[in-house]
Amino acid sequence: MEIATNGEAMRLRFCSLGLPLVAAILFAISANSQSTADHIHAVETKLSSGEAISGHPRQLMNLTERMTYHHVPGASIAVIHRGKIEWAHGYGVQDIGGEPVTTDTLFSAASISKTVTALAVLRLAQEGKIDLDASVNSYLKEWKIPDNQFTAQRPVTTRELLNHTSGIGESLGAIYKPSEMPTLTQMLNGEQPAKNAAVRVKMVPGTKFEYANDGYLVLQALIVDVTGKPFAEALRGLVLVPLDMNHSTFEAPLPLQDAKHAASAYGGKATRGLPPEQFGQPNQAAGGLWTTPTDLAKVILEIENAYAGRPHRLLTQKTARMMLTPGMGFSDVLHWGLGIELGGKPSRPFLDHGGSAVYESYMISYLDGDGVIVMTNSTAGFHIYQELLTSVASVYDWPDFRTAEHKIFPIELKELDKFVGTYGFIRVTNSSDNLQCEVLSEGKQMRMYASSPTHFFVLDASNEFDFTPGTTGDMTALRFITPTFSLMLPRSK
Repeated sequence: MEIATNGEAMRLRFCSLGLPLVAAILFAISANSQSTADHIHAVETKLSSGEAISGHPRQLMNLTERMTYHHVPGASIAVIHRGKIEWAHGYGVQDIGGEPVTTDTLFSAASISKTVTALAVLRLAQEGKIDLDASVNSYLKEWKIPDNQFTAQRPVTTRELLNHTSGIGESLGAIYKPSEMPTLTQMLNGEQPAKNAAVRVKMVPGTKFEYANDGYLVLQALIVDVTGKPFAEALRGLVLVPLDMNHSTFEAPLPLQDAKHAASAYGGKATRGLPPEQFGQPNQAAGGLWTTPTDLAKVILEIENAYAGRPHRLLTQKTARMMLTPGMGFSDVLHWGLGIELGGKPSRPFLDHGGSAVYESYMISYLDGDGVIVMTNSTAGFHIYQELLTSVASVYDWPDFRTAEHKIFPIELKELDKFVGTYGFIRVTNSSDNLQCEVLSEGKQMRMYASSPTHFFVLDASNEFDFTPGTTGDMTALRFITPTFSLMLPRSK
């Protein structure tokens, strides 16, 4: 009697199963056999702009080459796969001509800081020290939200501050020299040297979503008043230490011993960066975190583990599920939880947050434990994280952030002039036979292709453009669309 080897036995079993099932099994075996080294190489070499013309091959690009092309000196990545940090890597340099970026290099997280601040607030609520649905003024001591016709109808709650429905309007974060940084009270009152207006409620709380940095400034005051500690110290005890975020701090300005391991900030094509110790962010709750992708991955995994009822350190499952309950948001598909944005398909939802303040960063993770965090030290860094998203989505078989294919829509040359103009930070020009767009801070023109009478895309970046026609035929506004956000930009000239 002849005995088959293990390989031969497997071949015989496959033959008995039939070809379709055999193909599926072989595909699964191949996918599972991909090593971490294979994943890293594929992610680094399969970047795509996210936009393509139907019927044309997709151009795959190399990460370091794209960093050079977009003038991004440094980047750092951490990838989460199957509920664990699979790999992390640094690319480029902290400062042009300086030390290389490593996985321990600090970057400013900008608005991603809000998610970490939210964890601190939720822990205080979990411990019974605050009620998310009580008036936040009942916990504030040195400063309180001034009463007006809007707060008379409904007081601002901590929950509304967390999910950007407090009625406090949008405000841009400002960076200060360390010697000119205002105090928390000066910022809340809009007093010099603060660059922001006084924090005020501008609509009935709880009735509308409006992203508000100043709302998190109020949360900063809340945490200081409830804990009796400076904000950075409070966040260290409430979140950073329990999660072993050993390369993270909210100190402002960044202490010199930490600045040695931090990346400098670069705007546009600048060849000289702003040293991290000179990058002062007094609104610490909204944008003051210095961290690494690996430490942010620990934040994501804490939220997802608690949500699923797995071992966790900070949040109960009840709190995590409350944090990830969709509320109001940007659109029908992107909603806001408590300190985090929520999106994806019902069958595979994700959480995400971006950060933008010269340092451009983005983190996203599906609730089943696959995600990526990208941090950069350049205003052009959003190109890098968007192109990396298409690569990671392809390598790890994500349902979102794939390259979009467009059919070309024929537009007569005489029709192009009506699109020409400046829309916020984007200039559109007519180059005799096609439209060109330019992000003003970058000074680089890209050809625009039409996919409808008013919708365009470019091949050199992950950007699409929706024009809004006016009554005279000329365009009055432009919606700038990326894989991770969209902005409506009115035409200025």
